[in-house]
Amino acid sequence: MDYKDFMEYAFQKLHERGWLTELIPSSITETDIAEFEQEHLMELPVVLKLYLTFQFVELEKLGVC
Repeated sequence: MDYKDFMEYAFQKLHERGWLTELIPSSITETDIAEFEQEHLMELPVVLKLYLTFQFVELEKLGVC
């Protein structure tokens, strides 16, 4: 299982178990991440890049913020 498959599986399991009620496609693109990395002279971990581009979970609905 690669990182992308893992991320898909993890989000689906969280959704099935009721932890996440709504998954919204992310508006962050790979280009956005590349520009961020270049601007800040750093490289983000692969898993974080996938997370940022995969799904967006409204943290307010989870009671996080």
